[in-house]
Amino acid sequence: MGRSEKKPGSKYPLPVICGKCGNRSVVAYRSHDRALLYCEVCDSRIFAYYLDEKRQAAEQPPQHQDALIIRQVERDLLRQVGEAAAALYEYLRRYLRQYGYAPTLREMQAAFGWSSPTAARHHLRQLERVGLIERDFGEPRGIRLPHTA
Repeated sequence: MGRSEKKPGSKYPLPVICGKCGNRSVVAYRSHDRALLYCEVCDSRIFAYYLDEKRQAAEQPPQHQDALIIRQVERDLLRQVGEAAAALYEYLRRYLRQYGYAPTLREMQAAFGWSSPTAARHHLRQLERVGLIERDFGEPRGIRLPHTA
């Protein structure tokens, strides 16, 4: 994927190993004015830069704004899914914060009043397609939200 194909409000996995934790969960977040290379495992900034070449040469983006950039990208990604998928994402955020693990498909179905777990699967696929969630199909509650701290 060339530089011109990457659009603001995007997240891209990179074939990079984090120097701090040695994991391969390094991603690039791109907002309208800057890019951030970030390790999702140890929550460390690897590199950040402004997209404007003049500003890029003069300064580096402040680290205290990294969480803001990640949240901004998260909001942009939420605009790419339907209302029900966005509502499911917010439900997942609250559930994970409260219990420390993801809900089951049946719990999602009950929370939204859907007639079957297939609706939950459909919306989870939408969220996964845009990069808002990551799923481990070998685990019963294998859903991670990479954009939340």
